[in-house]
Amino acid sequence: MTATSQNLDMTAGDTMVLAVSVADGESAVDLSNVATIAWVLKRGPHGPALLAKSIDAGIEIIDAVAGQIEITFEPADTAAFASGPYFHGVVLIDAGGAVSTVMTGIITISPKVIPV
Repeated sequence: MTATSQNLDMTAGDTMVLAVSVADGESAVDLSNVATIAWVLKRGPHGPALLAKSIDAGIEIIDAVAGQIEITFEPADTAAFASGPYFHGVVLIDAGGAVSTVMTGIITISPKVIPV
């Protein structure tokens, strides 16, 4: 069920909404019984979380039955980040406690060219 190589680019300090479709092969995963959805950003795969999002704290379930979520980044989330690659991933924990990594990849953060 893990979607790997979910790589993207962003500019430090920008607002961004990341749309995620959670699927198991060709079928959407129903998120109705999910207790927790967590997203983290780390400098390395085993390093500490530099930024974390969860339901009602940056992650919104858009359509539970269709497995659609959005992860929102505010300017303050990444404004102080150095440029370069960061690892990120999404984990689901269902009501029974089963943990599933549903997405991993690399976010490349570029410096802000025009300061605001």
